[in-house]
Amino acid sequence: MKIGELKICSLSRQQQQQQQQQQQQQQQQQQQQQQQQQQQQQQQQQQRHVDHFRFQTIDSIDHHSINKLLK
Repeated sequence: MKIGELKICSLSRQQQQQQQQQQQQQQQQQQQQQQQQQQQQQQQQQQRHVDHFRFQTIDSIDHHSINKLLK
């Protein structure tokens, strides 16, 4: 092998390593996106729970005040 051939071999190896690193980074980004989606879903569920609780309290207050008025 000549010096030129050795350089080409080492260059192609470096490129392969860089490509592998890029692929790993992409996978990490995908995982982060999935985590963000999960967090959004949890927030939505909490919001629903709060709304439901709010309605319940309003109903109970209304019934209580109506009962007082009737008496």
